[in-house]
Amino acid sequence: WFKPNASPNLSCRYFTASHETLIWARKDKEAKHIFNYDLMKNGNWPEDQLKKPGLQMRSVWAMGTPKTVEKKFGKHPTQKPEDLLKRIVLASTNKGDLILDPFTGSSTTGIAAYLLGRHFIGVDTEPKYLDVSIKRFEELDRNLKNKFNFGASIPAYVTEWTDKFFHQSAYDKPINFPNKNIISFLSRFRKKTPIQLYRGINKYNVENNLITSWTYEKDVAIRYIENGGKLVKNIFNPQSILLDTTILNIEQKRQLGYDYKMDDKEVLILEI
Repeated sequence: WFKPNASPNLSCRYFTASHETLIWARKDKEAKHIFNYDLMKNGNWPEDQLKKPGLQMRSVWAMGTPKTVEKKFGKHPTQKPEDLLKRIVLASTNKGDLILDPFTGSSTTGIAAYLLGRHFIGVDTEPKYLDVSIKRFEELDRNLKNKFNFGASIPAYVTEWTDKFFHQSAYDKPINFPNKNIISFLSRFRKKTPIQLYRGINKYNVENNLITSWTYEKDVAIRYIENGGKLVKNIFNPQSILLDTTILNIEQKRQLGYDYKMDDKEVLILEI
């Protein structure tokens, strides 16, 4: 990890320490490991000054040190930036995986895991840093429930459904049952109050490969819940199925500004 904005060497007697080494390892030669190659190669990484679009991810990452907002509840002497941990999590885990950080500190690893739909266990011997961790998680939880906002307002919409939703006719009226599955949509692409979802009959359209209809986006999210985290085609309107090459691949979905978090009955579509 190369730090372009590393702190200067005040003694002027040594080279300025401007990098840290990441250890990428597995327990033994037979152990399987995860490497999300396509996402690393084709993902959008604007925070990295060295990563070129469409080229393989290299072993030197240029990212700044933690932002001020990431340290608002207290400083940790070796705190890492969220951008760095997000990339590590995305590269080496899948959604639903369990991540252990035995030296969690202020839990930047946990914040990244939480945002990206992974489970997390953090361990630390310093109560003061665990207190910082708790405050960070509490604030993040509030932000996700109200608005996902780190400087810009993002419209949010919450709809409640039950299993009965999945058995309604395609031509039924809008469905509004007591809550079981909550789908919360937070998206920079939404500029107005979304329409109420009809069962598969409202048309959608695609502009620049971005979904512009709430109906189809909700349908995709619900299918995502039903199928254990795998995106599938819209089965209600076979004549209007989007191609897998446009929106139904989760890595491509992320590149368009979305990500998914699955937690039992909840799916959040977040701007990450």
